[in-house]
Amino acid sequence: MIHETSNAESPAILRITVFSMWLYHLWHDPIHELASMPLVLFSPIGVLDLLPSAAWPLILSGPFLWTMKILLLLTLPLLILGVRPFSRIAIPVCIALTLYQGLTRSYGKINHGEFAMLYAAYVLAISPCVDALSVMKPRNPSTNSRYAAALFAMATVLCLTYTFVGVRRFAVGGLEVFLDESILSYVAHRSAEPGPFGLNFGLMVLEHPLMSKLLEVSFFVLTAFEALSMLALFNRWFRWCWVVVMLGFHVSTIITMQISFSANMVLIVLLLTPATPYASTRIHTMLARRTQAGDGIA
Repeated sequence: MIHETSNAESPAILRITVFSMWLYHLWHDPIHELASMPLVLFSPIGVLDLLPSAAWPLILSGPFLWTMKILLLLTLPLLILGVRPFSRIAIPVCIALTLYQGLTRSYGKINHGEFAMLYAAYVLAISPCVDALSVMKPRNPSTNSRYAAALFAMATVLCLTYTFVGVRRFAVGGLEVFLDESILSYVAHRSAEPGPFGLNFGLMVLEHPLMSKLLEVSFFVLTAFEALSMLALFNRWFRWCWVVVMLGFHVSTIITMQISFSANMVLIVLLLTPATPYASTRIHTMLARRTQAGDGIA
């Protein structure tokens, strides 16, 4: 099974990576600008719909949004450094990230670019991910099976985010969505602005009939892989095919539609390739040698 050889450094690598990505994402997101949006356009989604309507004028005010952002920017580094008590810090941070993500999606179309990163943060919040690579004094390590379970849980939620998309597309659109040139229309719409290097790669694809047909076929293949994503957890050969297809898909969306799933690409590499086992083993060996040499490094 995937990640069965995990050690204490494995979830620690994910902890540093996931919360660092959140720190970067939040730093560059002008969430305070939501305060200038008309409240009539706001339609709470998901768990946010459970909050009383009277709370939204306060939550969507500039002072509240700035306070939430500043508190997250101050606490996320604590999680990256592995400060304990980790769960008592991480769980409120995850709840705040859920509110933050819900707010940005309550004004229009719901995208899923950060969902996998959010779910991974929740898994880490209750996982033994501070037993290594932490600024705190090391404590008795957990069993390797617990570390493996943490990474397997994160890989599962990552795959589920793709499975739900693929299954829903088949269920709602059927086969017609692959035959009515929907993907070509979407690429044309998203290509209205120049992409990387100032080139409209999406429009370049649409100008060639053969490449357009290849795009439609690729859309069906991609959806099939998305619907079967859970197989990547158990079958090595399918996992490698899945990784190639998904990374290729995400690169293509960047250059043709200006849509970036950079966080997903990082998680795919860390959770569904040997990158994390290799890195964690190397780090564990290096730290063990330094400890044996009397450096006192945990």
